[in-house]
Amino acid sequence: MTASAVWDMTTEQIIAASEAAEAACKDIEPEATARGKQLLDKSLTEQQRKDLPNIRKTEVYKQTFREQSEWFASLKKEELHNACQHAW
Repeated sequence: MTASAVWDMTTEQIIAASEAAEAACKDIEPEATARGKQLLDKSLTEQQRKDLPNIRKTEVYKQTFREQSEWFASLKKEELHNACQHAW
């Protein structure tokens, strides 16, 4: 059984979107990024935290992370700043 079969797609997508926002926003909005990281961590079960490496290997995660990263990269500076403030 692959990791995709074990994980609900919504969980993979939420983790990927949150991590893409973290990567895009960490230098622009460090406080918002820290809050987002804490929010994600609180929402994951202990088992999900242990399985993060497997989740990150799934195609759903990779595709969502790529799409979200591209979206953040396409924003103008002011739009990116606003998106980072409200990403979580």
